[in-house]
Amino acid sequence: MEPEWNASLTGPGLGLGASPIRGLMMDVNLTQKEAMDAIIAGFSEEQFRLHEPRFILLVVCYAPLFIVAVTANTVVIAVFFKFHYMRSITNYFLVNLSIADLLVTFICMPAAVSQSITGLWIYGESICKLTSYFQCVSVAASVFTITAMSIDRYLLIKNSMAFRRVFNRKSTVYIIAILWVVALVIFMPILWVRRLKSIDAEGNPEVEAAFRKHGLVWCIEDWGQRKNSEYNSKHIYGVLCFVIVYATPGSVVISAYSLMGRQLWVVTPPFDRHESTASIQQQRVIKERRRAARILLLLAILFALCWLPYNVINLMLDLDIRWQERTMLNWYPFALLLGHANSAINPLLYCVMTKNLRKTVRKLFRQEFDDIHTGRRRCFKVSDTKYQLFERIRLIPWAASAVLHAGNAPSEQHPADTGQCHHLDECNGRCQHTQHQWRQPQLQPQVRSLFHPYITLQI
Repeated sequence: MEPEWNASLTGPGLGLGASPIRGLMMDVNLTQKEAMDAIIAGFSEEQFRLHEPRFILLVVCYAPLFIVAVTANTVVIAVFFKFHYMRSITNYFLVNLSIADLLVTFICMPAAVSQSITGLWIYGESICKLTSYFQCVSVAASVFTITAMSIDRYLLIKNSMAFRRVFNRKSTVYIIAILWVVALVIFMPILWVRRLKSIDAEGNPEVEAAFRKHGLVWCIEDWGQRKNSEYNSKHIYGVLCFVIVYATPGSVVISAYSLMGRQLWVVTPPFDRHESTASIQQQRVIKERRRAARILLLLAILFALCWLPYNVINLMLDLDIRWQERTMLNWYPFALLLGHANSAINPLLYCVMTKNLRKTVRKLFRQEFDDIHTGRRRCFKVSDTKYQLFERIRLIPWAASAVLHAGNAPSEQHPADTGQCHHLDECNGRCQHTQHQWRQPQLQPQVRSLFHPYITLQI
């Protein structure tokens, strides 16, 4: 869904019908081929716009955005797949956002910069179709993912135990797959209507063929209908896309976070009136959930603000609203730049506002640094399993002490009562005294029952 650039050369100073060509040939005594070459060279030079300050600014802005988006999103994905304790339900959605952001970064950003600089399309018809298609699909997948996260958070707060029994990791993967399928299907028409269009040479096939031969073409949407039609396919499809991909998900997100805010901030829980140990721990749970809700709400707001100008301009162009058309076309590349900037903002937001992710990123870079400079992988004294356990119950000091009492070997297995471990292997966390027998720890029921509700506190 992009604007149709004017591909006609019949305007002032660019008349390229049969008469202007003959006039040029008579004036400077050129052959028809020489006249066409001169016109094509002049037109190509005119389309190259890097010398204009606004397009220089565009390139300067895109360069750091591309680097930050690639680096930050790759780190988020690497952390998720490398460290098992980071695979919470919310993080599944955040990684899906990072994948969509990488699609935008690698496919859409370079094409947008090139088209803005040259004013033409130089990558062929297949790339013309795919870049526009995958930009729409990735944006839609991001919108649907943010919507699913808002619903997930709301239902979790309303009834966490019952909801988690249904909304597990396996079902989350299925939901993410469905979101991508829906996004792919919605924008299938883009593959059909996107094509290359050469110069409109007032019916002169020789001129049009010459411009196409020299690559002077645009990537446009051709719906095959009259523009002055009151209701055509382009109008209907543009409105439907705006409603399905922007307006409806936005309404769902606003409603979910409004109800969530009322539940977390306005309604005072009964335990707040008592200063017992249980009420203090419950208050900490509420505080943690408020923090998670603020992060996801800020994520949704930034996404909506970044893509709002682009969606508004596209909707107006789809409806053939010609108010300030030249201004809209001039600002269109910068509206697209703002939307693409969201691909770099998202992962930075995760790292800045999520303490657990920051710690894990530092851990990842420490490991990679040791791989490069020592040639071996650094071993940690605390295994991922135990780290995950204490991250889940870090809000319950008395529960943590109970777990420590059950067994304090930093591995999945603990020494039996008949012996103590005095030396641990830093790589696997196991005791190096092989004469001891090992058994699985048996946690007390009241401690084990606490783990499940607090898994949801991770971001």
